[in-house]
Amino acid sequence: MSFARILAIWNQKSSPVCCWISKIYVTVNGAENAGTLNIFVLESPPELLRMALGPLTIETEPVEEEPLLKVFNDPIHGSIELPAICVAIIDTPEFQRLRHIKQLGLTCLVYPTAVHTRFDHSIGVCHLADEMVQALRKRHGPKDSRPIDITEEEHLCVMIAGLCRDLGFGPFSHLFDQRFMRNKEKDYTPGAMSAKIFGEICKKPRIEKLLQENNLEKEIKFIQELIDPPPGLWEKDSTRTAYKTRWFCEGRGEDKSYLYLIVKNTLNGIDVAKWDYCARDCHFLGIPNSFDHQRLLKFSRVLEWGGRSEICFKFKEAFNLYNLYRMRHVLHMRAYQHSAKNAAEIMFSEALEEVDKSLTIARKDTGLNMLFGEGNLSGRVDNVHDFLSLTDDIYRRILLCPPHPDIDSARAILQKIDERQLYKLVVEATYSAKVKEDEISLSAWKALGIQNLDSHERLAFIETVYFDYGVNREEPLRNVHFFTKCEPNVPFFLRKEQEPRVLPENMLERKIRVYCKSTETSCRDNIHEGLMQWWTEQYQSGAILSTPPNVICPSTPASSQKTSPDFKANVHKREPHLEENRAKRHLSRDLEDLPSTSQQSRRSERIAKKMRTEEQHSEPTKDTTTIQEEALKKSFHVVVENARDNWKEIGRRLQFTETDINSIDQKERGDCTECMRTVLHRWTAREGKRATIFRLMEALKAARNVDVMEKVSDIANELELKE
Repeated sequence: MSFARILAIWNQKSSPVCCWISKIYVTVNGAENAGTLNIFVLESPPELLRMALGPLTIETEPVEEEPLLKVFNDPIHGSIELPAICVAIIDTPEFQRLRHIKQLGLTCLVYPTAVHTRFDHSIGVCHLADEMVQALRKRHGPKDSRPIDITEEEHLCVMIAGLCRDLGFGPFSHLFDQRFMRNKEKDYTPGAMSAKIFGEICKKPRIEKLLQENNLEKEIKFIQELIDPPPGLWEKDSTRTAYKTRWFCEGRGEDKSYLYLIVKNTLNGIDVAKWDYCARDCHFLGIPNSFDHQRLLKFSRVLEWGGRSEICFKFKEAFNLYNLYRMRHVLHMRAYQHSAKNAAEIMFSEALEEVDKSLTIARKDTGLNMLFGEGNLSGRVDNVHDFLSLTDDIYRRILLCPPHPDIDSARAILQKIDERQLYKLVVEATYSAKVKEDEISLSAWKALGIQNLDSHERLAFIETVYFDYGVNREEPLRNVHFFTKCEPNVPFFLRKEQEPRVLPENMLERKIRVYCKSTETSCRDNIHEGLMQWWTEQYQSGAILSTPPNVICPSTPASSQKTSPDFKANVHKREPHLEENRAKRHLSRDLEDLPSTSQQSRRSERIAKKMRTEEQHSEPTKDTTTIQEEALKKSFHVVVENARDNWKEIGRRLQFTETDINSIDQKERGDCTECMRTVLHRWTAREGKRATIFRLMEALKAARNVDVMEKVSDIANELELKE
């Protein structure tokens, strides 16, 4: 109601003496801004006495106010607006704890500016979750051919889940769960702990009230499922035409299953958390980021496949998505798995182990309890309130604590970290996927002459690290659905020929690293010398794929290491024809590298051509058995790459029983690639010389993989094999 209207009503009921008004005071009675207006008019001209008029009652209509938003300034996303309930959650002690947990652990020892925290990251994830929901709402509006209904309550649930996704991380983020808690018999994961902490936050009176005002009091379970989705939710069967299990989430049904792919995507890893940490980590590490999440938002749709709704992307964005996986790989190679950073985290994890043992033994030590709290460190994951006391501050508490016999060893380790006396990397080698992690580590310990593995603490430390694209051995885009401009409502998987050509052949690289714990040069030299012969033997057996570095690059004045004589002899023994043509190849290579003057260029081309011809004639002739083995090896690669989804039918055509097929499926845990590879290897082991490329072609034809059979046939024709 306008001010003029209020005055008009008052003038009708007031005395004519009141001709001049200096102030009007308005009070509101009733709930919110609806109710009764009591207007008190005060007349105070200089020539008249002050007098008060009685209240005037006017009925008003309720007016809806816009919800209050708070703006956060973020270096990655700019100005971020968050609703009142998100701001209230941020202002809780549970969330403020994230200010004291570094996003990248001890990476700041290698990259000094990488000191951002889980607090920053969580707000960024919340913002991107908001943008994702808004983009889907806009794209699937009432005029779209496939409209979807995302309610305001669901919108807030997704934002809250993004905000609370990282509440369960321990000190220095992944250092706590992947190193310190790795061998503890505790049921702890950051996702599960985040869901528990969010449940505790919802019990606070202020949060309860805001949940009720936003109709979210019954959505707590839904938000917890968004934070930590149930395992096995998105697993597909071997044919990749349906899901293995039925939908078993309580928060929402299959029609709203796409909401479970925004904050934590367990289907293909494309979620807003990965978008934020790629952009944020690259910014603070000083590494260029080639992934554009804003563009991806504009080309996303919700489509139905297998009875569920998934977030799909336009076909032309395949390379942009590949950049997302590639950036993750680059960050792991350059920062997350940096050898110096890992060495520091190994040392700090050992310090935490010492403190944990001391707190377990000295339970009633008042001094230790005042410093670190009651109970050991690993046991605090059993209780939410005890867990919330763990932050990065534990590093300074150990380092600055008064002298104590139970903590002195841990403090000595941290002093070495501060003085940059880190464990030194001695050996790093890539090993085969056929070798298990425990086997390669045990063989390295034996090579060092250490039979009692408990004594390794005084000498060396061995770890295995993995570099992948976030999907283990599979192609990164294997579980991503796409659509085209012509058919925007038809989802499809990429075929092999449609995938970006820049994809590497191997999606998973395994490395073994050996560190020397001593700062003495003689100790490092002894470890290096003890492992060189082991490395040579493992390389020859195929367990290790990379040769020792001093074999690839012979010793120079800057390097005192020499190539192992045994390695030289074995290499020449394995390939005897290489020594005969070594001088010719070097001569040909040197001539090809001469300056490109006309005379020298023509002469070098003639000599190089002559040398290549002589090399071809001097190569040893391969017998029929060798050619057959080479043909099978090439054909196996083709079959695994192109027919793995039909491995069961191919196995039946190769005379495998259903028991054998179920055993292989169970052993390889449904991995089609490994199942197909196992079938082929078992078939050759069983059939021996009878396993030929032609029998494989017959099996492929019977299994209706005609296109793959044609590729195998081309291999046979190329090698001039006859049945």
